[in-house]
Amino acid sequence: MEKLEYTVRQTICRYHMLQPGDQVVIALSGGADSVCLLSLLADMREEMGLKLRSLHVHHGLRGEEADRDGDFSIKISEALGVPCHMIKAGVKKYASQTGMSEEEAGRILRYKALEEEAGAWEGENGQTVKIAVAHHSRDQAETILLNLFRGSGLGGLKGIPYVRDRIIRPMLDVSKEDIIPYLEKKRLKWVNDSSNDTDHYARNRVRSHILPAIKEEINPGAEAGIRRAGYLAGMADVYLKKQADQWVQKYVKEEEHTWMIPEGPFKEADPVIRLSSCLLYTSPEPTRRTPISYAVFCLKKKKIRRSSYRNKGRKNTIRYVNI
Repeated sequence: MEKLEYTVRQTICRYHMLQPGDQVVIALSGGADSVCLLSLLADMREEMGLKLRSLHVHHGLRGEEADRDGDFSIKISEALGVPCHMIKAGVKKYASQTGMSEEEAGRILRYKALEEEAGAWEGENGQTVKIAVAHHSRDQAETILLNLFRGSGLGGLKGIPYVRDRIIRPMLDVSKEDIIPYLEKKRLKWVNDSSNDTDHYARNRVRSHILPAIKEEINPGAEAGIRRAGYLAGMADVYLKKQADQWVQKYVKEEEHTWMIPEGPFKEADPVIRLSSCLLYTSPEPTRRTPISYAVFCLKKKKIRRSSYRNKGRKNTIRYVNI
């Protein structure tokens, strides 16, 4: 068994990603990573009784090259016996309407399309459908660095989750360097997305310049070190959120749609517990917070003693005691 295949099988087993008879939609761009994932799951299909389909999302951004990617994805998927569906997403229009980057808009629309594809398949037979995406270990290191540079907390520093709801990432422990040799040995082709070769997107800059510089100038094994730091951050995040939730359950009360937060226990609580439960933010935009975190923002600043927010159409009041 190939090293890459063994790694993927171990990951699937460790995180209970797949069970015999599962239905899986594979996110297929036509690039090396997603073709690798398609091949791996196709090889496991008979053994596990998997039912597979793939989805290619045409972003409409690269003209003939994007058309080529769509045609290729359909052909390679059907060659491996996996039905493929292609949809077109108006990334540029969505980015313009929302004010976000095309990179972020594309990500959101891809996952939306995948969820809709999975939901439609579920509607056919009532069986749960999972979504498999081809993130690998370098993607994980890049994500952790990006989140660090953006000022993320522990939740962002833990990186990409192996499993989130119906989404699974069987290749997250796979090294990027192992993917091309695997495809070449299997005599499988793939296409290259020219946008990955530009510095237009932040992730590309991290991939092409920052991470290589770190590996060359500081530590050749930096990727593994970054992923380990992310793993530890994830463990800390889970633990601290659990502790913070216990504090909230013990002290924060709701009476007639009013959150009651006692000042004494709040001040006595460890700052990291307050922070990890999102009870205390440094952002000056309290309207972006949850009701409880908004209340504590005001409590900490002592700007007001009473405020209101709306929840499911009802007007609710936040009050603070012992101020």
